[in-house]
Amino acid sequence: MKDVTELGYKVRSSRELSKFYDDKGVDILDDPEGGTKFPHHIQCKSTSTRVKYEELFNKFTLKDKPLVIIHKFTKKAVTNFTSLGEYVIMSKQTYYDLINKV
Repeated sequence: MKDVTELGYKVRSSRELSKFYDDKGVDILDDPEGGTKFPHHIQCKSTSTRVKYEELFNKFTLKDKPLVIIHKFTKKAVTNFTSLGEYVIMSKQTYYDLINKV
């Protein structure tokens, strides 16, 4: 969430704001107090196993904004997890829409 706010968007966690969106698989929401609206629904994953992205996209039912998954891939170390990389996963159409705006 910190990365999104550093981009200038005012967002908050769905757990804080809306059980409805949390239950739908959205982890980061626009802040209702205003600011620039974020153009995507964001689902965050932090795992040491591979995520089945196609399942997440197929069961996602909200249609007002495209889904973007932010995945922190981790490895179990002796006492904690270390990051192997952070990735953004989106549909090809969402990617094309994004680069067409640039």
